Amino acid sequence: MSKIVIGVIGDSITNGYNDEEGLGWFGRMSQKIASNFTGQFAFCNMAKSGDMVPDAYHRMAAETMTKSIDILLVMVGVNDIIRSPNKEAGTSLSDYGRDRYWVKMLDVANASGAEVVVFDILPSYEKALPFVCDRGELYFLNSDIEKHNQLIENLCKERGMKFVKRYDDWLKKNLKNLYSDAVHPNAKGHQVIAEEVYEELWRQGILK
Repeated sequence: MSKIVIGVIGDSITNGYNDEEGLGWFGRMSQKIASNFTGQFAFCNMAKSGDMVPDAYHRMAAETMTKSIDILLVMVGVNDIIRSPNKEAGTSLSDYGRDRYWVKMLDVANASGAEVVVFDILPSYEKALPFVCDRGELYFLNSDIEKHNQLIENLCKERGMKFVKRYDDWLKKNLKNLYSDAVHPNAKGHQVIAEEVYEELWRQGILK
């Protein structure tokens, strides 16, 4: 019997960036599923650190359609609202660009034949801003994330696609203990995401 393949499209958060144990939430979730559903599932992480939605769209078009993905998780978007070198600068991708590429990406996801679950963008830990890297000082503002999440939710609703909202619940968490910087979860944070995604797949009857 062929295994059910769970694939994911995402960015550095989905790729396990800053998880001290090197697993990331997708690796942690995969381990739990493999343990509880022996031999039933296989896993394909197509996330890449730094990906914006246009990158994710091209990656999805190139990979998802050729890898026989049965269940496709989409968790991407925070890199599209970066402001640099200050809070007043424009975002890394315009509103028009975000709308255009989310439409293209969701349409490709629908055409893939996979069961698609889209997750919102988690809040940043704004007290840790700016995020400093070789690109300089980067700002991830929650006001921008909220606007981006609303766009994603609206587009998913228009297409009858599953959209999972976590932002409000995460705002109530102690992000200082779950994040290694302003946006990347540490091992504890990745474990929380893994448990949330696992429970969502169970709730939706995808894991059975």
